[in-house]
Amino acid sequence: MNNEEIHEYCISKPAVTEGFPFNDTALVFKVAGKMFALLDLSEDSFRYLMEKGTHYTNAHFQHAHTETPVGHAALFKGTFPAYNGIVAGNRFDMDKGRVIYNCEDDQQVGIQLVEVLN
Repeated sequence: MNNEEIHEYCISKPAVTEGFPFNDTALVFKVAGKMFALLDLSEDSFRYLMEKGTHYTNAHFQHAHTETPVGHAALFKGTFPAYNGIVAGNRFDMDKGRVIYNCEDDQQVGIQLVEVLN
């Protein structure tokens, strides 16, 4: 999909607003004030990432468990799960008496996206 097709797809959804809250090239799409998509309109965005971004050519996790939060914490903190404390994608909530996803929050209203952009 090109930028125009992505833009048309996003604004076709109910109650979508769009704007540039960060800069003049990052177009943000929101529903109920919550961001669900960001479209980079700059011409050099991928060139910038390739020239100045971090590019791993031989990246390996030195731990067995590679759930998303565990891997992100290892990369961002530069430490193993035993040191950064992020050891799983789920956790046991003592108040609820059950296992919950790592970012589950009853205080926040979420948007469930069921369509996939092809």
